[in-house]
Amino acid sequence: MTPSWDLFLTVFFIVGTAYGMMMQRERTVATLLSIYVGIVMTQLLTEPIGQFFQGERTISSFFVNSSVSPFTIQSILFLATIVLVTTKSGISGGRDSVSSLLSPFEMLSYSFLNTALIVTTVISFLPEESRASIIAQSNMAGFLASHHTWWLVLPVITLIAFGWNRRPLWRI
Repeated sequence: MTPSWDLFLTVFFIVGTAYGMMMQRERTVATLLSIYVGIVMTQLLTEPIGQFFQGERTISSFFVNSSVSPFTIQSILFLATIVLVTTKSGISGGRDSVSSLLSPFEMLSYSFLNTALIVTTVISFLPEESRASIIAQSNMAGFLASHHTWWLVLPVITLIAFGWNRRPLWRI
């Protein structure tokens, strides 16, 4: 059996969703927020960091002259932001209220959408020819990449929908 992108993505989704199910509500929502922060940070900082690694920009007369690809910079910045914001920001609250408990369906939804958002964002960082190659080899990667906008929007819609069930607008 030859490993394929579909196999890799399937295993990644299984592991990501299972991990999300174990994290519970606070961590899952914090991870979702950190993914969006990671997307913004990547958009803002890729060019200056790339200029630093190409020797075009200095920090206190210190510079690096290397050939780091934009994909590497974007991926490391994105994943590092997710890890740091999720673990060190303090945005995940305490577990002392009953409203912090989610149904298994909600946890599964958040975990799956978090994983899909991470995968599609990393795929979007790839150079066009690499992305086209992976999409040609994998039906799953093609589906995920072609629906990137939905993977960006669906977690927000899910947060609102599940939050609406918990606290309807007229009970504010």
